Amino acid sequence: MGNCRFLDAWIHVVHRDQKNTPRTRIASGAKALLALGFGLFLAGIPFIGAELYFRHLEINYTALKPEVETWDPFPFVYGSEYGYDLCTETVVKHTKTSYGKPLYSVLFSTDACGYRITPVDNREDRTHFLAFFGCSFTFGQTVNDDETLEAQVARRAPAYMPYNYALPGYGPQQMLLQLMQYDLRGTMPEKEGIGIYTFIDDHINRAIGSMRHVTSWTKRFPCFEEKNGALAYLGSYERAHPYRLLVYRLISHDYILRHYGVNWPVSPSIYDINLTVAIIAESAKRFAEIFPGSPFYVVLYPWSSNTYGGDVIRLLRERQISCLDYRTLFKDTPPEKVRFIDTHPTPEGYARVAQILVSDLNLGAQCPGSW
Repeated sequence: MGNCRFLDAWIHVVHRDQKNTPRTRIASGAKALLALGFGLFLAGIPFIGAELYFRHLEINYTALKPEVETWDPFPFVYGSEYGYDLCTETVVKHTKTSYGKPLYSVLFSTDACGYRITPVDNREDRTHFLAFFGCSFTFGQTVNDDETLEAQVARRAPAYMPYNYALPGYGPQQMLLQLMQYDLRGTMPEKEGIGIYTFIDDHINRAIGSMRHVTSWTKRFPCFEEKNGALAYLGSYERAHPYRLLVYRLISHDYILRHYGVNWPVSPSIYDINLTVAIIAESAKRFAEIFPGSPFYVVLYPWSSNTYGGDVIRLLRERQISCLDYRTLFKDTPPEKVRFIDTHPTPEGYARVAQILVSDLNLGAQCPGSW
């Protein structure tokens, strides 16, 4: 009998709780969620308004056609480990306008291996090679074949045959991958020569895969990272860091951030600079293994390497890598003479760098009668 009374009392309590307490809790929870949702809506109104405003600004700015770039035919082939390559045996017309006004219109040619051709005189007299690595600054995307840095150096160094292994948009990681996977001796009959890599500040962002870069053109670039004191090749950036790339893609669609040019990281850290330097140093090591006795130099291009160039030179020299510091070469020169408004070099800019490069490396003295 005692057990029955206890059971009746327990059922009564459970029934009362089921009848009253859950409904009260549900009602309170619903009010809290409603209040939270309404608060988030009110807080989001300014953000949505700002997004629409900056979207409007971007649409209007794009309509002004601040920069229009065309390639005829389109020269890039995607799918390789480098991210992209150049079409083989092609002549490409590259044109760019700024606010409807012509900026430059040039032609460039590629050979059977997909490298840019550098026209030279007296090919039979050139017994040494000059292997150039880098990005558009080395490739010369704003000048004709006979106006590139390679061509202008070759005119002043008649004993050297230039080879242009650069491509627009590349970073130091493509240079390293080339030297890791391919024996460049197959493309250069000369036994000895000089390797030259041209550094600009933006190569650090390309090497680390910054937000602005991997959401535009570098997501398939080779990714290197330091692990246990050594460089490790992790494949493409999108394969190595898929979740980071997803976050970057989501953030990069924000019109407010795009308007103010926000990047992540906001500025490279010393770790990022160290990684870039490690990639360059490993490239120099590989080059020396392939071409014993052939020196390798890092050129810091004027104006375009001023921000991080000091740290890069210091760290490279600690690793015994030879550097040519040209950061202040144009300090007394009107900018329009040596670079276009998109910061790429003009023919005169290349001519000035070529002249000092030939002088510093004593290339002109290699052949009697050179300047």
